[in-house]
Amino acid sequence: ELEQARAIMEAAAQHDFLTGLPNRSKFMKDLEQMIDAKVPCTVMMLDIDNFKKINDTYGHTAGDEALQQVANRLKEMQILTSYRFAGDEFILILRSSQNMLVEKTAYQCRQVFTKDVVLCGTKRKIGGSIGIASYPKDTDNLEQLIVCADDAMYQVKKNGKNDFAFYKKPEEETTDNTQ
Repeated sequence: ELEQARAIMEAAAQHDFLTGLPNRSKFMKDLEQMIDAKVPCTVMMLDIDNFKKINDTYGHTAGDEALQQVANRLKEMQILTSYRFAGDEFILILRSSQNMLVEKTAYQCRQVFTKDVVLCGTKRKIGGSIGIASYPKDTDNLEQLIVCADDAMYQVKKNGKNDFAFYKKPEEETTDNTQ
């Protein structure tokens, strides 16, 4: 019984109670193991657009419903491991850094937002911004990989939201602007 209770407590410590997804600490542990083993992978940071407006307009119950519905849609994407990162942010690991597979998966992630969510019994449109960074292409540092994905996500938000973007190193941005 003690062993069973310990297993339940450990599982609870590694999962988000609202969405049932693994949490930030589980993500950090999983990503660290992949990088230590030198497994090429991609991190996708996904943020629900205008989430504060959902909470402010419809209430926190509606916000929770939106989070749960997005989480359930992410769980269906078996090619990814999805985690609740913080607030309205999810973070996903794809065990590949192949450009074609990463791009195809990014399009699938964007589809999470094409279907309406039901908030307090009413269908509503929501959007999401997705930032993408790959190991080892963009960085070989765990913390920096998360920063790169986050930077790419904020570029999407800055450029109109509800899309995805790949991380671009500062020298790539400079090169792109001169063409």
